[in-house]
Amino acid sequence: MCCYVIFISLLTLPIPPVANAHALDLLPMSRLAIAKLQPGLCSLTYRITTQSEECQKLFDQGLGYFYSYVWTEAARCFETAARHDPQCAMAWWGLSRALQQWPKRSGQADDALKKAYELREFASYSEKQLIMARAVEKDIAKGASPTDAAARKQSAQKILDELLMLHPDDEEAWMMRGLSAANGAFFGGNSASAPYYLALVKLNPLHPGANHELLHHYEHSKRPALGWVHSEKYIESSPGIPHSWHMQGHLSTRIGRWEHAAERALKSIEIQRNHNQTWKVKPRDDHQWSHHLETCLEILVHQGRYREARAVYDEMKSLQFSKLEVFARFHLAVREYAALQKLIDDARSKDKKAHAYLAALLYLNQGIPAKAQTEIETLEESLKKNSSDKKLQNRVRETRGLYLCQTGQSEQGLGMLKKAAVASQSNYEQHAWGHGAYFMEIWGQAALAAGNHAEAEEAFLEALAHDPGSFYGAAGLMVLCERTGKLDDAAQYRTMAEKAWQHAEVIEFNRALAQIRSVRTGNVVSSSAGR
Repeated sequence: MCCYVIFISLLTLPIPPVANAHALDLLPMSRLAIAKLQPGLCSLTYRITTQSEECQKLFDQGLGYFYSYVWTEAARCFETAARHDPQCAMAWWGLSRALQQWPKRSGQADDALKKAYELREFASYSEKQLIMARAVEKDIAKGASPTDAAARKQSAQKILDELLMLHPDDEEAWMMRGLSAANGAFFGGNSASAPYYLALVKLNPLHPGANHELLHHYEHSKRPALGWVHSEKYIESSPGIPHSWHMQGHLSTRIGRWEHAAERALKSIEIQRNHNQTWKVKPRDDHQWSHHLETCLEILVHQGRYREARAVYDEMKSLQFSKLEVFARFHLAVREYAALQKLIDDARSKDKKAHAYLAALLYLNQGIPAKAQTEIETLEESLKKNSSDKKLQNRVRETRGLYLCQTGQSEQGLGMLKKAAVASQSNYEQHAWGHGAYFMEIWGQAALAAGNHAEAEEAFLEALAHDPGSFYGAAGLMVLCERTGKLDDAAQYRTMAEKAWQHAEVIEFNRALAQIRSVRTGNVVSSSAGR
């Protein structure tokens, strides 16, 4: 009877929720659900020692994600691969690399590497060397590791160099050697790492890691167009990973290939959204999601595609992604001054320099130089304390220059704006996101307002030289030619402006054109893009 009562009591206990049961099957190190194979994700394969077909495929999938900086999915794949073959040393090696890059679980990286090191005897020669190089540098191979970090790095590089001498076709050895030369840094590392990646793309033209890193190298170089072929190969190698599409959109803004920029950025968002919905990834747990949206917003604003830009902006707001300056540029572009004022007021205490700059632009765009004065002085005081800050220096030149132009001191103002434009010409960071023509556009509109046609022409021509997709450069030259009676030239520049904003709504195109035409002496405003 007692046993019967106990049995009945157990039946009446509440059933644990399904979520808790599912949680029991989480992978122990990454604390993620097990990975599933995703055909068409990435073409990369690197043969490892395992009898498990699932382990091999998941390892390859993990590498694809890893070289696209998707650390969480790489960790999920590598740890699931290890579940299929617990004796596979390389699955644990891959997991240690992914966990190290993922801040949320980086504390588990050494445990995974220790497991790989313990299992190295089951691996091939090449795999042993890859594991040993990492174990030596991370001081896991205690008996073989020098005590000094610099010496450990040199020892690890020597191991990789010997491996490459004996196995020059080992793709992972080339990647690890390049990363070691870059002090373990991704995002292009440094110039010392580039030769290793170039050697690897000779060996495998579709290696996603080498192409991705080279793309970053060239993006920040004097010859960014050299990165285009690597952006193409990166997409070809990893069509199912959103970051490959994002990176071509990224580079397109640098070299003025605007016909690709928005298309690729929107594609990356589509793939990312589908992935996050499939895996129920929370926005805050996806470190690339906000950047993909941010990039897309900047591209759409640059092209005058304000309705599409608003949809992206609204999505970022709903996900609580805060990108102050990107949001500010959007508000300036669509002339939402009250919204920009609120944005500035809500976050002023977090970054006084950024907010003083944006507030100055807000007032200058509205033609209220007196209110901009205090903000400009704040920037000037900051510059006195940080005289080597080139970005701040140009922002002071921009805002003070516009202030002078709006207060009847156009000669001095144009001089400051020209200095900003000239200084930005070789600033490769400034040229990203289509900002390469920004200071030229500002200078040109101010010169147009001042009636200085020679400087206006120089500024707008420079704008088009630094960004072929500069709507304000083309439209500014159109208005200048109209005012000087060069109607044939004006028609040609109008065609260029229409091409730059070919996807913009007609009402937005006409509104922007009317704004440029309305610029007269004493009515100088900042570029409506506010970049």
